Amino acid sequence: MDIRNPFVIIFLVFFVASTITKLSLAFINYFHRKKHLGIIPKELEGRLDLEKMKKIDEYSNIKLIYSLCTMIISRIIILLFLCLGFYPWLVSVFNGWTQNLYFLVILFFFTDDLLDTVLSIPGDLYFHFGIEKKFGFNKMTLGLWFSDLIKDLILSFVIKAIMLIALVFVFKTFADMWWLPIWCFMILFSLAMQVIYPQFIAPLFNKFSPLPDGELRDKLTSLLVKSGYKPDGLFVVDSSKRSTHSNAYFTGMGKAKRIVLYDTLIEKMTPDELTAVMGHEIGHRKKGHILKNMITSFVKSLVMLFLASKLLTLSSLYNGFGFVISADHINEAYYIGLFLLVIIFSPISYFFQPFSAWRSRCHEYEADRFSAELTNIPEALIEGLIKLNLDNLSNLYPAPSYVRFYASHPPLLQRIAALRKIQEEKNDSY
Repeated sequence: MDIRNPFVIIFLVFFVASTITKLSLAFINYFHRKKHLGIIPKELEGRLDLEKMKKIDEYSNIKLIYSLCTMIISRIIILLFLCLGFYPWLVSVFNGWTQNLYFLVILFFFTDDLLDTVLSIPGDLYFHFGIEKKFGFNKMTLGLWFSDLIKDLILSFVIKAIMLIALVFVFKTFADMWWLPIWCFMILFSLAMQVIYPQFIAPLFNKFSPLPDGELRDKLTSLLVKSGYKPDGLFVVDSSKRSTHSNAYFTGMGKAKRIVLYDTLIEKMTPDELTAVMGHEIGHRKKGHILKNMITSFVKSLVMLFLASKLLTLSSLYNGFGFVISADHINEAYYIGLFLLVIIFSPISYFFQPFSAWRSRCHEYEADRFSAELTNIPEALIEGLIKLNLDNLSNLYPAPSYVRFYASHPPLLQRIAALRKIQEEKNDSY
């Protein structure tokens, strides 16, 4: 790696800056939480005691140490790989095996994925069978964990192979305009996965059963009719075989649209609370948040692909990281260039997180308001959110700077305040 190369300089500057920022925000958040340890908010009086707060603090501390250790280790590894010329060596080895560009690209990216997976195994095992088990969340057996790992690897290989074959074909066929058909393919592939995932991939990992008849199904059906939202079905997923964490989500599109409730969520919440939570999820759909996020993602990918098309033709991109690519064969090395650009842009994109986090928090507030107005029971949503946060041992006092940079959801106390304001507005209107 040539530290005088402009691409390497840009990478190192943002790599160091993002590392320092991550560490700083982590410690700011830690000290802010410690400052409020023992202070029970009035919104949670009678629901929270000092023992629970200490448990939340301990869980947050252990996860903080874990996340910092894994971040530092992963960053040391990527620097070592780059400095020692591991990737150029890997390409030279594969070039000795085959000259077929399709095989070369698949071998390169699959090997990189396999290395990432193998290196992450110790940390993943410790997280699930150390941290999560200690706090009563993990329900997985080692056999189930291993089964998930193998399925993930196989699915990742199949999906990535399809995408890489398409990528190489477009590189060969469309020359300098490759970025446009690749963008179209990415859109079509993304939309196709919205149909394929809920119907064929998700069932490989979990059992999805129709929500049984009863009070909850009646309330949710009534809510769906009232909102005008028509999913393909209401399902319960057996998430309890892996974890006691709870959630609910919408997935799919077209005829594959479905609402999924964790069985752990059904066990912990009343029908009214679940109805309010579902009203929140419906709000995301009715307010167009899913569509807006997709459009934003598509526009961003178009810009990035166009920019990449200009940068991939520069030999300095490859030379800076130890690849010797002649001008006559640079178009055959575009896959290497894309790989390098992902490495370079990763620490740069980190600093765009505050914008996406802010937009996501705005969407959460909108969905909360939609649920409160649709169900007319904002207090039920408040109770549901409190249960979710306390059961999942979520930090009740995140630092404001940490929230602005990372949080996709507003802190619990701020969401409660916003919902109480909606309730007051409703009462004043009578």
